[in-house]
Amino acid sequence: YITLSPLFFLLLSLYLLLLIRPGNGVFGRGGAQRGLFILSGFLSGWAFYGYFIYIFFVPAFIVIVVHLSRRLGHSTSQVTLYWLTGFLLGTFLYFIGYGMLWSELGGFSEILKSASGLRIEGDSIEFYDRPYLLFQHAVASIAGNYQYGVIFNQAAPVAYGVVKSMTMLLVILVAVPVAVVRRQFDASLGYMLLLIASYLFILLGLASRIAPHHTIPLLPLLYIFMGISLYRAGFGLLRGVAGIPRKIAGAAFTL
Repeated sequence: YITLSPLFFLLLSLYLLLLIRPGNGVFGRGGAQRGLFILSGFLSGWAFYGYFIYIFFVPAFIVIVVHLSRRLGHSTSQVTLYWLTGFLLGTFLYFIGYGMLWSELGGFSEILKSASGLRIEGDSIEFYDRPYLLFQHAVASIAGNYQYGVIFNQAAPVAYGVVKSMTMLLVILVAVPVAVVRRQFDASLGYMLLLIASYLFILLGLASRIAPHHTIPLLPLLYIFMGISLYRAGFGLLRGVAGIPRKIAGAAFTL
């Protein structure tokens, strides 16, 4: 629950950005809908407060905000500032916490001494070894082998992880190209890819300091990406089915 519960707020943050359309803004005229940008940033900051790894998604959100601001014809710097303001507001409990530490321990140097007792530094490895190490961690959580071991205290059956991983890979390799060919690859899919890429890129730099549980947020993100891909692919494939509404057909294909 520590690694996954903040994902709810992160996804809600993304959903608010997807709601933004041209028109009058929340706070008067202008069309930038500042309120949604600020609230989106706040929820993303709240996710970061929930667990530190969620700050790894911030670069993707910055790209998404910039893309939206240009599409809507608004000032990129201004809209980005709205989102970052919300993000800082969402992390305000961090500032309160460090303020309490400052007061309790007697200064910044004492905070650093206290933090030095935590094992936050991992074994030093060469950069070219990090992709493989990250791959091992990601596969362990995505295939479910890590979770299986934690719950049952024994190794998962080999077929368990292989079947699951291969099924997920097959779905993505089939659904995404179909969605692209059918011109159904929209912002929701692109934004999900950005979130996954941003997270993996930063984890790559920290590969020697992470464990499989740090890669678990990738699992629901991949599930969502698969679901949207199937829906978009089915949206095109089943468009011409007589007597079946398009939304029902897409939902049925996804299931």
